[in-house]
Amino acid sequence: LLPDSGDLRACRALVHAHHGRDAAARRELTPVLSGVVPCHAVTSQVVACLLEAHLADIAGDSALAHTALLRALDLAAPRRMMRDLVHWSTRVSGLLVRNRGRFGEHENFVADALARGRIAQEHSGAAALLAGEALTRSELALLRDLPSLLSLDEIAAAHVVSLNTVKSH
Repeated sequence: LLPDSGDLRACRALVHAHHGRDAAARRELTPVLSGVVPCHAVTSQVVACLLEAHLADIAGDSALAHTALLRALDLAAPRRMMRDLVHWSTRVSGLLVRNRGRFGEHENFVADALARGRIAQEHSGAAALLAGEALTRSELALLRDLPSLLSLDEIAAAHVVSLNTVKSH
């Protein structure tokens, strides 16, 4: 229903990457990253750059991964968009840690983002211990759908998770 946009393509690329279809994710990202199909929201452009870094790291292309991270930082740093950086994927967080000292003017922003990410992880881990392994929001949302008339496949598709994830929850 939505017209073609960079935002929509970034979302499609995320879904493809989630399902292990890296080539399809790259096809969706190419026009977004080249500027042929622009994004309406800066967040979508940051996500596209972070996904490019993620996919490049998987492929072993460290130069492309670093370039994509720099593009994401150019967009995120002036807006203090730290959450997108540190909570996006463990692979991206790892790239940020491994490449410290290579981000130039964004070095302090990366250090702040990583510090805030560590604090958030410590708090979520402590809360889970105090609550006796409390469930995440996504786990609770999925569990609420189990007594519905939806099939397990439909629940998995609605939550963008695998059938095995639904069964394990």
